[in-house]
Amino acid sequence: MSSPGIERTLATPAQFRRAVGGRVRIRTREPVDGARVHEGALVEADERTVTVAVGGAERRIRLDDVTSARTVVDWEAELKGTWR
Repeated sequence: MSSPGIERTLATPAQFRRAVGGRVRIRTREPVDGARVHEGALVEADERTVTVAVGGAERRIRLDDVTSARTVVDWEAELKGTWR
């Protein structure tokens, strides 16, 4: 048996809701606010949309437009102080 890992795939509304408050990377079919890749803090998630804070702005993305999504770990912060 293997672990799904620390960076997890997000596909269902419930998975997105559990990830609220964390960092995510979302790819969309069509550009949203001029971009197809959106990486930032997941602010909100409901049955149809997610809101991601990117560069000081919030982007509302329809789940139907998402081609892939996953949680993102800030490895620098996670490893800080562990190598002495």
